[in-house]
Amino acid sequence: MVGVSASMPIINGPRASWSEAMMGIIPGAVCGVLSLIIAGVGLMLVMTAPKSDAEASGRGRDGEVDK
Repeated sequence: MVGVSASMPIINGPRASWSEAMMGIIPGAVCGVLSLIIAGVGLMLVMTAPKSDAEASGRGRDGEVDK
C-alpha cells in the first residue's frame, strides 16, 4: 500500500499530489509497523513458551522417545 501510494504522484504527474498520496502512505506505514510489532511479539512468545512435560523429557506427542 505504501509503495503504490508513493508511486502515484510520480506515475500520474500533475493529476495526483503528494498530499493526496500521504493519505495512503501514512496509514500504510502505520499498519505495516504495527503488523511487524505483532509478529515480533508472537515470535517471542513462541520461542520462549515453556516446554510441556513430554517435550522436556525427550518424548514426542505420541509418547515415543526421540532419538
